Amino acid sequence: TKKNPAAVRVAGPADLKTAAADILFSPDTVNAFEEITITAIIKNLGNQAAVNVPVRFLANGEELATLNLSGVNAGGSNRAILTTSLPKGTYNITVSLDPERTLSNEHNLINNAASRSLTVNAPATSAADLAVEKLEIAPALPVQNSETILKASIVNQGGTDVATPFTVEFKDGDMVLHAFTVPSLAAGQRSFFRD
Repeated sequence: TKKNPAAVRVAGPADLKTAAADILFSPDTVNAFEEITITAIIKNLGNQAAVNVPVRFLANGEELATLNLSGVNAGGSNRAILTTSLPKGTYNITVSLDPERTLSNEHNLINNAASRSLTVNAPATSAADLAVEKLEIAPALPVQNSETILKASIVNQGGTDVATPFTVEFKDGDMVLHAFTVPSLAAGQRSFFRD
């Protein structure tokens, strides 16, 4: 007796994809240190769902954040959304899917990254506005007579350059621990300090 062959469908691996057209900025035009939302649309061209998908956002090669997307169904899409702010400048914003290669069922790595250019304008014309953006102490609970590392970033949130030198001090009460002289700080830029 002759038997008819049966069609058997074998589930293939996941195939995550993003492209420059899938990287969206909101608003389209942004000034330095204003919030911008970067949305990455991730598609799965494969026949298998991808779960716990790491999505890394970079600006000119520097990591902004790595988000964990719950998953992307086979033939479907999902979105990773990052809200951030940047100094004045032109940035190559890159979205990289599974950058550490942790997904065992992702087989096509060629389409796992894409980039789009973003220009961040100087702040609207206004006076210079220096502010402490971030202050870090390590360890968080210092022990007396042990080494403590202080890090700070200062930003000029205003629309005018600070063209003359100014001093940044790390203080403990009235006692100056360290002083730094900053020669200038352009509008929409930041400077980093470590003691």
